[in-house]
Amino acid sequence: MSSNETRSSQERPAVPPASRKYAGELVTHVRIYNSIITMFFFGGRGKLDRALVDKSGAAAGHQVLDVGAGPGFLVRQLAERVGPQGRVVGLDPSEPMVRYAAKKSRRIPNCEFRVGYAQSIDAPDGSYDVVATTFAMHHLPEEERIPTVAELYRVVRPGGRLLIADLHPQERTAYGRRRAAVMQAIDPRRYIEPLRELGSENVEFTFFKPWTGCVVAVKPA
Repeated sequence: MSSNETRSSQERPAVPPASRKYAGELVTHVRIYNSIITMFFFGGRGKLDRALVDKSGAAAGHQVLDVGAGPGFLVRQLAERVGPQGRVVGLDPSEPMVRYAAKKSRRIPNCEFRVGYAQSIDAPDGSYDVVATTFAMHHLPEEERIPTVAELYRVVRPGGRLLIADLHPQERTAYGRRRAAVMQAIDPRRYIEPLRELGSENVEFTFFKPWTGCVVAVKPA
């Protein structure tokens, strides 16, 4: 397989049993997770998620996949953006998260949640107009992150977009430099070159407050 080819649906690995190693750092305590998110984002993710939705290019009628959807914060914002003719699927390896997100979103008809893995997405090549993953890649084992980028890119339709957002190292203070040394392995800028090797000629990086790096890649039509 050449460097600018993604894995086809026939070549990708079978979905494994739910294991801590494959799922990475599996988040199962929803209340604790929500409390951490509230503190980390100074009250909530609403403003940031709206900015990420804008950056994703999601539009009316689009089919969208959010990988590592957690409690469904971004899914609900995306569902509003794509409207009744569109659909958003939230994928997460944690069954408690999926149950919570589905219950929280039960009145939103154009979204659904499924248990699944970023490393092996149960969908044909080019299934989605937009694929997003936010604050999920750092939960994966480091050696699986770059192959996972290829799997995410595989299910983006030609002309569609892949958005990867995660914690971004800060270097403006001594505290930031110490944290940056630890966070370097999850810096989303690491995915820029692999995405170019997969064939994307349009890859850009944007920083959002607080502490969020976002890479968007357009798949050639």
